[in-house]
Amino acid sequence: DSGGDFATGPVEPHFSVPPPAWVAGSRFFHVDADCLGTSNLAIRTASLPQDEEDWFNPLFNFTGGEDPELLRRMLAQGALHVIAEDAVVREDVPPERLRRRYIWRRGLRDGVVATMILRLRHPVRLSFLIHLTGAILGKTGYALNHLFWSAGEPWRVIAAIADLAAVAGIVAAALGLRPSFYGRKGKTGKARSPARRHSATGG
Repeated sequence: DSGGDFATGPVEPHFSVPPPAWVAGSRFFHVDADCLGTSNLAIRTASLPQDEEDWFNPLFNFTGGEDPELLRRMLAQGALHVIAEDAVVREDVPPERLRRRYIWRRGLRDGVVATMILRLRHPVRLSFLIHLTGAILGKTGYALNHLFWSAGEPWRVIAAIADLAAVAGIVAAALGLRPSFYGRKGKTGKARSPARRHSATGG
């Protein structure tokens, strides 16, 4: 009815075991309704690129992030994004995610993916560097804000660490490093040039 090409909604966590105290008050495992991802997505298939090989970019095979890259690409080409606040999805959160190390690695991954998307969207070096600097300053500002208010809300210390991890991921990806978060665990290598064709299988 909205005429949108795709719609996203919020994701709320369902913990299979009681979460640790540092999760209380945080939104580490919530996804906002306007987030570009496939965790809660309805899409008009006619709005997708005609060639399925142009859906998911294989550059993201081992980092994740191919879903926001695709949706951002669609927006840049004129797709209409609708936000469905009432279409709530509940996601099971396994115990192994309730660790500080997981939050750190997710922050690192977010920084890597953000930089990879920026590089694709801003092929001109100066434009890329300007947006990269903005991303670093933004995440650093969030980290400092969390630390400032952390005395009354201990979860903010973990949030600050996640933001600083994102900064580390941004810098690493900007230097050409691309840590693997899927498939090849623990390996880090130089980023390869984007493939000409995109795989139809996303992670």
